[in-house]
Amino acid sequence: MTTDDKTTAGLKKGLVYVFIANALTLGLSLLTGFVLPKVLSVETYARIKDFSLYTSYIGVLHLGYLDGLYLTYGGKRLTDIPNREMSICRTNIFLLQAVMTVGFSITGILLKEPLVFIFALCLIPENVATLYKNLYQATGEFGRYSSILNLKSVMTLVSYVVLLFIVKTDNYIPYVLVYLFLMLVMWVGLEWEIHKRFGFRYRFEASWRNLKENISSGLVLMLGNFSSTLMTSLDRWFVKGLLLTTDFAYYSFAVSMESLINTFVIPVTTTLYNFLCQVTDVLRIKKIKTMCLIFSLYMISSAFPVKFILEHFLTKYQASTTVMFILFSTQVLYMIIKGVYINVYKARKQQNVYLRQLIIVIALGAVFNTLFYLWMGNNEGIALGTLCSVVCWYLICMKKVPELNAPLSENLLMTLGIVVFLLCGYNLNSIIGFIVYIAVITLLCLLLARKAFVETAKMGVEMVMSKLKKCR
Repeated sequence: MTTDDKTTAGLKKGLVYVFIANALTLGLSLLTGFVLPKVLSVETYARIKDFSLYTSYIGVLHLGYLDGLYLTYGGKRLTDIPNREMSICRTNIFLLQAVMTVGFSITGILLKEPLVFIFALCLIPENVATLYKNLYQATGEFGRYSSILNLKSVMTLVSYVVLLFIVKTDNYIPYVLVYLFLMLVMWVGLEWEIHKRFGFRYRFEASWRNLKENISSGLVLMLGNFSSTLMTSLDRWFVKGLLLTTDFAYYSFAVSMESLINTFVIPVTTTLYNFLCQVTDVLRIKKIKTMCLIFSLYMISSAFPVKFILEHFLTKYQASTTVMFILFSTQVLYMIIKGVYINVYKARKQQNVYLRQLIIVIALGAVFNTLFYLWMGNNEGIALGTLCSVVCWYLICMKKVPELNAPLSENLLMTLGIVVFLLCGYNLNSIIGFIVYIAVITLLCLLLARKAFVETAKMGVEMVMSKLKKCR
């Protein structure tokens, strides 16, 4: 087997592991994603989503240290990391987050805001756990990463079921505390697992030099990730600041449904980084990019089953339908931006390019959201502003990495796919809309990207069959 064959095989194996983990995550997330808004009041659901918005910024507070480690160990093996080096990394992140915890705890007390105080308590367990998760991802330990996702998903579901149907509380505090509890469990579980599997023995040993070097190398990437988080949450800040609490709850529900798409995006972004650290052939990368597009066009069809549930079982959130379809359409672009372009920047150590792009896109996002809010004054307007800003991001990526530019047929496939998706979502009921969309997309793929479509389908079948063989 050649090196290229081994790399491709490793990519497929990694995708299988992470897809299986994310499939379980999707199933459990669907349950929690629908049960919470069904049972809880709109106001309580909105407060829980407030906390979710805050926690999306926890990754900023390691100041780039974990991103520096991610870049350092990308493409390597976890067993290559010396025990002393691992101990230093763990101690450094623990001490750094301890300082942050004290600061935010005091802030929460002074503001008399329980969400900020609980947020502070999440910093140490979440970012220490992220240290291990990043190392698993960077070094290709996808089986370990899968186990982490599975554990968190199952425990989230169990905790919410207890609170909803046994305790029967509509108070948002217990639901927020579930997040803290799960992060503590994950932290302890990861400490135990990494010691058992790799024999790492922890010593409390810090290194200013290690901290400084990794923050220095990872700061730009962290700022890029922060900007990416701000970019993807900017619309919610606009809704939260300009519209009603009920509007924020409806918009947050649409976002939570959109986040289910990450179940499919994460395997690509996670696995392709390790792949792109080893592969530089432009033709192979372009092939992967086309396959990502085809996969994403089918992926967003999951909006139709959600629409069916809103039509028949969760009617109080039916106002979220239009926003949901607009946000789902952005995932076609995000799949390529995050899965290919951003990973190419990381693999080429072009974090500065990534950061500059995001700053421009955030500014454009703010402008588009403002203009569409002034024009329409509702959730749908802000969602359309978000779609426009993501389109601009994709165009900027195309200009910066011209060697990966797609032929006209591929761009036509993307454009027509999004248009057909929105038309079916707006004008047809969930069942007919799904059937028409899948039929049209399949026809477009056969007409405009037949070879890539066949290869994508073949790869998907091979991944499923290989997993089924292991299960026998």
